[in-house]
Amino acid sequence: MCGGWGITVSGDSPQFSTLTARNAPPQAVGSVLTLTNSIGFGISIVSILLFVSLAETISLGALLPWLAIGPALGL
Repeated sequence: MCGGWGITVSGDSPQFSTLTARNAPPQAVGSVLTLTNSIGFGISIVSILLFVSLAETISLGALLPWLAIGPALGL
């Protein structure tokens, strides 16, 4: 399941970057792309840290179904 998510993100990322670049003011494209990538990495870091922290106190059987929320919302 994790591999499928990675494939989806890899295909979606260039499309999101292109959409961002096309809609940003020409003089700010680089800054806007840097900002959006930074936000994405920030969300990833916080999510990973939160998951690891929760995995120390909650069983994986109870925690893993919550990981389906992100892909379900993405659909």
